[in-house]
Amino acid sequence: MATPNQELYPVILIHGISGSRLISKQTVFPIEPPPISKVEEEYPIWLNLLMSSRPARPIPNDDAEINSNPEKVTLKTLGWNLPDATISSRTLPITPAPWWKTQMTLGVDGITAFNDEDNHPVEGFKAIERIAPDIEPDFDPETGKDNRYFAALIEKLVEQGYVKNENNNQGNLVAFPYDWRVSPKGLNEKYDYFNKLKKEIQKQREYNQKRVVIIAHSMGNRVTQYFLQWVKNKKELGEEWIHENIERYIAVSPPWLGGPLAIRFLGSDDPIVLGKAAIKDLKSVIQSYSSVPWLLPITKAPQAFLNTEHFAFVKENSKAPSTINNFQPKTIRDILTDGGAEQTTLKYQQEHYQNDNLIRSIVDGDGGKLVECPPVQKLDVIYAYGTPTHVGAYYISSVEEIDGEQTKSLRVAADLNDTGGNFLVKEGIRFEIEGTTTQLIDGSTHSGDGIVPYGSLAYHKHWQKDKSLKTEIGDYGFQLSDAATYPGHEEILKVNQGTNKILELLELSTFKLA
Repeated sequence: MATPNQELYPVILIHGISGSRLISKQTVFPIEPPPISKVEEEYPIWLNLLMSSRPARPIPNDDAEINSNPEKVTLKTLGWNLPDATISSRTLPITPAPWWKTQMTLGVDGITAFNDEDNHPVEGFKAIERIAPDIEPDFDPETGKDNRYFAALIEKLVEQGYVKNENNNQGNLVAFPYDWRVSPKGLNEKYDYFNKLKKEIQKQREYNQKRVVIIAHSMGNRVTQYFLQWVKNKKELGEEWIHENIERYIAVSPPWLGGPLAIRFLGSDDPIVLGKAAIKDLKSVIQSYSSVPWLLPITKAPQAFLNTEHFAFVKENSKAPSTINNFQPKTIRDILTDGGAEQTTLKYQQEHYQNDNLIRSIVDGDGGKLVECPPVQKLDVIYAYGTPTHVGAYYISSVEEIDGEQTKSLRVAADLNDTGGNFLVKEGIRFEIEGTTTQLIDGSTHSGDGIVPYGSLAYHKHWQKDKSLKTEIGDYGFQLSDAATYPGHEEILKVNQGTNKILELLELSTFKLA
């Protein structure tokens, strides 16, 4: 059993949305006829590359043996995670199978899952090192794509003497997965997540006699922000506990002001693009997640640095030509209402966020405590920029008869293109572009990381100007060499610029350059 080097700061890793594996267990699949009678095996539901197939048998949670189906969809087929701006969203339509949608969808409370007790995140490092089952090489020589998630960073930390906290080993490197489908209310009530995180931090602090470093990615920063507010507002803990137990908080690809991409997937019937694949019929699945309002753009922050007042434009007359002037701006609430999210996303916004004193308003609001600087002594922000990044969309509204009722639906105006102004419009999607879009936050002409707009990634620069804050804030933005091809949102966790900066912040002065 390896013994951790107690000269190192203990590290806790917190992933982003869709950033950990989910598994389930049930007696039969929810399809007719059932493929087999009774089983009690756990099998992956996220990410499951057979999501569009009827499985021949339950899929065991075993990386070496995923399924005997020879027609499985692979990461290579998907062209994994290429940005919208480089791929047509109509290349390879994939419709998820009913069994997969049933397992991934949450109930009306936005917390409870199908077969709830046996539908949950994988624990430990296996959950976050590689999101897809390990049937693909880490590095695809044909596409040049690195298929890992946290694995590259974890490997470097282990090389420097860190020991994984697993298999009853008291390691100083901890993966702390959570159910990324549920809101902080759900994480608290169902999983007791924040109390467990507090206990783990205290255990690491006491065992190693050094304060802990939290490294969070993407929506993991929302989780970390909430945790810090949760601690701060407990009388028996407060900021004193934070300062005693947390050395620094490293925020990687943080959506400080949210991101407009969430609006599109909640409000329209447009498929979700994963590289060359267009996964259809996911709107109802995504709307069931109470976590998604956490990521909606904060439109009335004290300083709105997203460079636009509007993230959605709608053309009501489908016969009118698709020109920019025929689309009218709409609020986020308008789009979610027209998209059928009144009883899901908008309800969760009220019940899980507006009524939560640790957050308050998001949709058409000021973001509440989400736009406050995290109450830590040291905050370091690492992010990539330079990738064309979604900052809005143009929709065509139509009315369809569904089950005898007239129902509105929205689809992205795929025939709309425009190169004028501060943004690029391509196939109905509005992008900020490196070298073109002027940023209000710092006057630069940078674009975001392919997922989060630059103004959201860099909102900490607003905090840096506040001389009343006691937090020491480090800004580390990198333009990756392949930013136009691969979004930097996850790549920053894999490339040397990002991982070596993390090692430097951990005061590992002798780290090896890969």
